[in-house]
Amino acid sequence: MSKRTLHPEAAKALGRRLSTRREELGKTQQQVADFAGMSRGYYRTLERGSADYAHKKVSNPTITMVIDLAQVLQLQPAELIEIVVNHHGTVESKAAKPSPSEPSEHPQR
Repeated sequence: MSKRTLHPEAAKALGRRLSTRREELGKTQQQVADFAGMSRGYYRTLERGSADYAHKKVSNPTITMVIDLAQVLQLQPAELIEIVVNHHGTVESKAAKPSPSEPSEHPQR
């Protein structure tokens, strides 16, 4: 089974919303992280949308994390999930699966 991650555009859009809402509430990254039960570094990764400065490793929060963050930021979880869905789909596969091939010309035995 391949591991699935957020599409990079979805991760960035989610990060922008988290950052904007946090700033609207006047909270620091540390405060949000503490209330959500995660490290500040991980929360910063979510706001950035990636786990490295080259933006090659996309952030990948679990649905539980998204729900926890929505509660801390006084948002409906559906709003954050909708952001992900509306930005180029929900996930992309890390290990590309082969596309289905045409039916075989040879009958099965």
